Amino acid sequence: FSYYSVPFGSSSDLPSPGDYDGDGKFDTAVYRPSTATWYVNRSSTGLHIQNFGVSTDIPLPNVFVR
Repeated sequence: FSYYSVPFGSSSDLPSPGDYDGDGKFDTAVYRPSTATWYVNRSSTGLHIQNFGVSTDIPLPNVFVR
């Protein structure tokens, strides 16, 4: 068993880790409802910021490959 912690996002962000780049590793990600913006720190290509959704959305952690 191991534990991994990294500061990322702000206190109002909703965590949503997952494999966003398809490399088999979990990426740090948060959804910021106030601006409907995703912040994804991909292990292969770095930070990706994307507006998507509405403020009432609730993110579901999963594996998403583009």
